[in-house]
Amino acid sequence: MEQSDYHSLLSRAILKIDGNTPQARSELYDRARQVLRNQLEASQPRVPEAAVRKELQQLEGAIQQLETQQKAQPGSTGRGQPAPQQSRSVASRGIFCVHCSAETTDETPGDVSTINGIGRQFYGSAAPCPECASVVRTLWWTVAHVPLVPLASYRYKTAEERVTRARFWCRKLPSRHWQQIWKTWAIGLSAAIAVGIGFYIYHSYKS
Repeated sequence: MEQSDYHSLLSRAILKIDGNTPQARSELYDRARQVLRNQLEASQPRVPEAAVRKELQQLEGAIQQLETQQKAQPGSTGRGQPAPQQSRSVASRGIFCVHCSAETTDETPGDVSTINGIGRQFYGSAAPCPECASVVRTLWWTVAHVPLVPLASYRYKTAEERVTRARFWCRKLPSRHWQQIWKTWAIGLSAAIAVGIGFYIYHSYKS
């Protein structure tokens, strides 16, 4: 994200602080640093170290800008209001909102890949969050790209929406999203049956 995006997210968080003091803001900044680092480390595929440093620098730049603005407030005693917020659409570019972060954990899914259709893949999309635009997806063990065993459900958000869907952020939900799992199973089974019938008809015609 850009420094302006971090600035917007932190500005909104400061507005919600019960007592906008330097100490309260410092604690907020520390939590933001930890959450960002955890998200970067959990990203699949792994984010290059140079990119990690760049993101952390953007966050630090936003923090310094906010603190400069706080101190520049006329008659400020540490309870000055943050700079005007940017639009909701800009702020929603953050990784995960407070609610989605609270209902999930930092546990990473590890390597998500397949070889000849055998391996682990994400399927499904449910419960879109209006705040951070994340969705619930389930990680499956697949054979021939057919989802067979649901491993876990995650809050999932594409990291580079305008470039590629290969890189993503995710946070693990405490339990599997069974409504989505049953739907995915039904779709996968229907597709497998359709492919099987197609092969049967093809081979019957050939013979």
